Amino acid sequence: MTRQDAINWCQSKLGQAMNFDGQYGAQCTDFANFYIQRLTGLNPYSLGFGVPGAKDYWNVRVGQFEYIANDSNDMNQLPSPGDIMIYNGNMSGTGGYGHICIVGEAKNVYYDQNYGGMFVKRNVRQFNGHEIGWLSFKGFNQGGDKPMNPTQENDMYQVLFGRAMEHGGSGRTGYQVVMDGRAELQAQRDVRVQAINDLQAQLVSVQTALANEQARPPKEVVKEVEKIVEKIVEVPKIEYVNLPTTPDTRNPIQKIIDAIRELISKEK
Repeated sequence: MTRQDAINWCQSKLGQAMNFDGQYGAQCTDFANFYIQRLTGLNPYSLGFGVPGAKDYWNVRVGQFEYIANDSNDMNQLPSPGDIMIYNGNMSGTGGYGHICIVGEAKNVYYDQNYGGMFVKRNVRQFNGHEIGWLSFKGFNQGGDKPMNPTQENDMYQVLFGRAMEHGGSGRTGYQVVMDGRAELQAQRDVRVQAINDLQAQLVSVQTALANEQARPPKEVVKEVEKIVEKIVEVPKIEYVNLPTTPDTRNPIQKIIDAIRELISKEK
């Protein structure tokens, strides 16, 4: 990945409200986290960048970046395009949390979020004395990461996916192929996870249906209960009721109700 690739990425996000953690709206740190993820291929939280404020990024030391402290006495010291600029909590409008942004393609050009609007914006501003320093990605290629020819790209497909590529070559750099491959593998993983979740839901449904079926009494038990009910119903009939001469087709529950009613009427 070159510094120009980084600037192109920033420009592609202009006008977007990027919320990395889904909280507090589109903050400057959200844009920085997406950018760090783009550079490193890693979740910034796994690197330790899940910090309270933008100014705190300066204290998170990882091997992927070079940390360059701002020297206010050196007028020739300037960040390079694609570097990550960090401001202290005294910067106006930051609420003490500081600010973080991406250095743009020209002097005094920056790509910010939540600075003049809760979306990604290209701003121009002078050094204001609140710059703590900047992080420079060590993985930037100085132009050596050139587009691959079809043979090189196919070889990389074999390494990443264990298969040949489906096209004749896209002219992507090695970094671009790796990042695109990572996204493809993540998408495949998401599909598998959803399929597993669906199967688990179906299994729960089957288990519930089976449990309900097992809770029902066997037919033999139902028949024995009916016999007992028949006997209960017939006891009062011997004393108070003439046995019917025709088959009784009433169900057992109805027989009990009718017998109780007849007993009550006889007692009256």
